[in-house]
Amino acid sequence: MIRDLEERKMMAAFALEKMFKGDSFSICKIDDACKLMGRSGSGPSYDKLHALHCVKFGEIPANIMQLIPTWINEVLGGPRLSVVQIPALHEGNKSLLSIEDYDIQPKQIK
Repeated sequence: MIRDLEERKMMAAFALEKMFKGDSFSICKIDDACKLMGRSGSGPSYDKLHALHCVKFGEIPANIMQLIPTWINEVLGGPRLSVVQIPALHEGNKSLLSIEDYDIQPKQIK
């Protein structure tokens, strides 16, 4: 069980990191992370993220880009994703996205 939870965290982090290293926002990667972490992928913050689907990071206004980590935190149920960990916000930042401290909801994992 512990190994499975660790693998789910690793894969969720990988999905989000891959998206942020790409050129556009993808709600599909948020959905993948939600599924892996036993989250529903719904609510006001999810709706805001969904509106950004397929929008190139360079086209998203800076004030909205700054809010993306907060919205992802609200969707995934944790306060651990920070702006400094998102390469799209800081060109050249290669740090690995970490979601180790997010709560995974095993009872919801299918």
